[in-house]
Amino acid sequence: MSSTTRLVPLRRPLFPPLNQVRYNTRSPDQERRMLRLHNRKRDHLEKPTKKTDGFTLAGHNADMVRRQLELGTQPLFPKTFVSLPIHKYLGPEFFQYSWLRFKAWAQVCASNLVLKWQSADTTFGRAKWKMNKSRIPPAAQALYRDLLEAFAAGDVATIEKVATPAFGKKYIHAIQKRKPGETMSFEIEFNKGWLYPRLMSYMATNVSPTDDLLMGEQAVVAISSIQRLHKGDDVKEQRVLEYVVVRREFRRGAYLPVSQWRIWQTTKPTTLESWNEAESSFNERLLQQFGSEIGYKKPTEEKKAKA
Repeated sequence: MSSTTRLVPLRRPLFPPLNQVRYNTRSPDQERRMLRLHNRKRDHLEKPTKKTDGFTLAGHNADMVRRQLELGTQPLFPKTFVSLPIHKYLGPEFFQYSWLRFKAWAQVCASNLVLKWQSADTTFGRAKWKMNKSRIPPAAQALYRDLLEAFAAGDVATIEKVATPAFGKKYIHAIQKRKPGETMSFEIEFNKGWLYPRLMSYMATNVSPTDDLLMGEQAVVAISSIQRLHKGDDVKEQRVLEYVVVRREFRRGAYLPVSQWRIWQTTKPTTLESWNEAESSFNERLLQQFGSEIGYKKPTEEKKAKA
């Protein structure tokens, strides 16, 4: 009695195993296209040109980013939204501002959750990356106190420790301009309570286009205080609400910090005008960087107007 064997064509499972969901999101054709595009970009970056005088463009960009991180000259991360107090946007722009605030918050939360999920070894494993957002406001307030007290005492070493060179240089220049023998003392009283210090924004993203493993954490903390500056017999007192930006770097893999929190700069709350300007400039940079790949060309009228 003869038996016939029926060949059943192998098919890709409809639902891949849970531990492979993160890696099988693209089809084989898409993977090949992405690999070709990646190799093309790499060959272009590593090919010496006349503009680089024999140095690779990738190495030049890496040195530039490294220099920016050392000096603290990088701008705020894109999509950074520091909300105004609610009484300042009550009116006709309330719903528009509230919608932008919610959209920015949702985008940042989604980005942070994806990064936290990717830090786990398995799909449902324990995440290696810990945000620890509750510890950031007290740390930022302590750095801010150290900065102001060091400025009053003329302690340049402490200023260089707690602040970036780009931000701390104005305090150092002010110290150097003081008259010989001039003494100053500083007194700061922070407003205690549930409102301040308050974390206004927290983001984590890649900070180097040439190093995918180098990540940066950026936090904006609102600090309210009463400051008294004693200069001889004169006493100046002022109530200040500062939005202090602190940053540090960590690396993917171990997800451990490679630098300490430092004061990067101070910023202002986000308004509709500043948000629209930041969005337009960010989109323009994206078009300049990737416009040739998607076939984007500037309109001729815009070119004539600029000429």
